[in-house]
Amino acid sequence: MRITFQDEVASFELPDFSQKLSHAVGVPVRLEESSVLATRVKRGRAVHVISNASLRALKRSYPGGDFDVRRFRPNIVLDLGDANDFAEESWVGKSLRAGGALLKVETPNERCTVTTLPQGNLPEDKRILQTIVDANGRNLGVMCSVAKAGAIAVGDSVFVD
Repeated sequence: MRITFQDEVASFELPDFSQKLSHAVGVPVRLEESSVLATRVKRGRAVHVISNASLRALKRSYPGGDFDVRRFRPNIVLDLGDANDFAEESWVGKSLRAGGALLKVETPNERCTVTTLPQGNLPEDKRILQTIVDANGRNLGVMCSVAKAGAIAVGDSVFVD
C-alpha cells in the first residue's frame, strides 16, 4: 500500500480506514493498493531511491542491525551489484532513466527517527539511525523529482545520465 497525502480522494476497501488513519496521523490521507512488481511515477512527485549497496554498507557497520528495506520506505530499490557504498549520492544533479520514467536526482535523503521504530515484524532499534549518521552523515538514498512520468517494473534497466 502507498499513503498519499492531502488533496487526493480516498478509496480503500476497508470501511472508514482512511478516515481513521487520517485522524491518527493528523492530516487527510488516502491509501491505495500498489503492486510490488511495478509502479507508476507521476510528474513532479518526490521519489525515494535507495540501493542494495548502501544497505550492505550499513549492515557491515552494524552487523546486528536489521537493515530490511521496509524500514526506509523507498519507492525504488536498485541492485547495484558491487557498487561503492552510497553510490546513489554521486548521482545528485543527474538524471535516472528507468522504464518509461525520467527522474532528476535532487538531494541525498536525510533520515529520521522513524527508521528506528518497530514496523511489522521489524523490532525497534535505536542503533539503526546512529549507524546511518556514523556511516554517511544521516543520509540514505536519494530523493528524485519526476521529469517524465512513466511505468517502472522490476527488472527494468536504469541509466544514469
